[in-house]
Amino acid sequence: MRIKLDEKVEQLLCCPMCKSDLAKSSDGFRCRSCGLPFPKRVVRTGKNQEEVVFDFRIVRPAYCTPKGLESWADAQSEYEHFHDKTVMRDSLQDYLDEIDSVREIYTIEYDIKGQMLEN
Repeated sequence: MRIKLDEKVEQLLCCPMCKSDLAKSSDGFRCRSCGLPFPKRVVRTGKNQEEVVFDFRIVRPAYCTPKGLESWADAQSEYEHFHDKTVMRDSLQDYLDEIDSVREIYTIEYDIKGQMLEN
């Protein structure tokens, strides 16, 4: 399968570590500043089907993991455990009420225009 990212999306991409521009090559993307690679990978998408994707994960050796990231991973795990326990009590109406409570802020107060890439 042929991969194609929209040119506008490619221009928005930056290194998640140092925020520098990415250089595109036939192998994928690489940060122009710190050299962090984002290669193409083949993934299985179904029975005898494969697809080529860009791998934008940040992979660090264990000795390069910042202490803050280690504590974040613990907090994330705790959050996921909490979520698993409470998901059965979720109410669609609660979510709709929450959306309505901030609708004015995001539709009147903030007038967002242009393009952005949110992760």
